[in-house]
Amino acid sequence: MNNISDFMNNIDIRSASESALVLESLGVVTLGSFWNRITLSGDYWRFYHHTGSGAGVIVRGRKKLFAPGSCYLLPPACNLESCCSGTPEQLFIHAELTGCQVAFTDEIIELPEKLADERVDFLRKQILSGAAGTMPVRLTALALMADALACLPKTVLEPPAQDQRIRNVRDFINTHLEEDISLDELARRTGMSATAFLRFFKRECGITPYQYILQQRYNCAAKLLKNSNLTVEAICDAVGIKDRFHFSRQFKRLFGMPPAAYRSCYRQTQ
Repeated sequence: MNNISDFMNNIDIRSASESALVLESLGVVTLGSFWNRITLSGDYWRFYHHTGSGAGVIVRGRKKLFAPGSCYLLPPACNLESCCSGTPEQLFIHAELTGCQVAFTDEIIELPEKLADERVDFLRKQILSGAAGTMPVRLTALALMADALACLPKTVLEPPAQDQRIRNVRDFINTHLEEDISLDELARRTGMSATAFLRFFKRECGITPYQYILQQRYNCAAKLLKNSNLTVEAICDAVGIKDRFHFSRQFKRLFGMPPAAYRSCYRQTQ
């Protein structure tokens, strides 16, 4: 009995509710020119595996190409720009890791070779056969993403605590996307001048407040396209974008295809 008691005392039940891995989307796509100059943003981790060469991202002005057969992770809100000069087939998994703050980085992480195992082939075959929405496929994708995240150094997943003022501002933005949000209003909430706040936010987050607002609006719009039957006009209203034409053009620049095509493409993988 004492051995059981000692064993139970070593279990931290808090870990059951502190973090969760949520599958955002997965699919297989043949890349091409549409994958040029897409800004890779979003609050989720990206897992990539390519069967051919030619695709990559721009890291600090230099191309970093994905090697065929290797697995890669891109962190949330990396804001890297994609590039593509060929037609490789890409297996992608997007998943959000909640309850865990991530250090800001624009690096891409090449994963150990063991990650490119039979699960990659299984997922590719099942997705191409139309079974992406089945539970075995989704659980396999989550398991693969979990193994990939477990390879990360501790410093990536446990960064220094972010300034409370930044957290408050980000929370305000995320809950008021449908409103006009001014730099002066955000600065006032931190007790800073607009100029000082602009420098402060960019240093802490890696992007400007305007870029963050734009990023969150379009990420929210993408989720609504995938998970609701709202019209594009209603989605624009919900995320605070006034011009439908501008929305469609900007959405295509960010996600590689117009809103309607994005919705259709995603639902084909469910």
